[in-house]
Amino acid sequence: MSTIDSANPPQEYPDIVGARPTNPLAANFKSFIPASAHLPELTWPHLITGTNLGIIFGVITGILIAAKEMVGPLAAIGHRIEEWQTAHNPFLSGPYADLLALIPFFIICLLLYLVGRDLLLVSHSKS
Repeated sequence: MSTIDSANPPQEYPDIVGARPTNPLAANFKSFIPASAHLPELTWPHLITGTNLGIIFGVITGILIAAKEMVGPLAAIGHRIEEWQTAHNPFLSGPYADLLALIPFFIICLLLYLVGRDLLLVSHSKS
């Protein structure tokens, strides 16, 4: 007959592998979303709709890019714009183009952090 180690008893959640955490906050962690919760975002109609929209917009983008390259006047305009960007746009070419291209991502990360901390776009209820 096997005995149960009191320092490391069987876990309630079998997907968590390993010894029980020694940090009391981690050891007493309970998921904010219970397992019994029904998430409406993860239902088949929503997943199918999102997949179909992704396919549709991807096809439209591909068609527009192909049309721009195949139609003579549009191709000429596209090549002139690309030449101008190469010469004048530091985000496209140059010694710091990669770093400059990260600026919008840093701004998005900062905005998401501020929204997540309720420092930005906070809705105040009227009470």
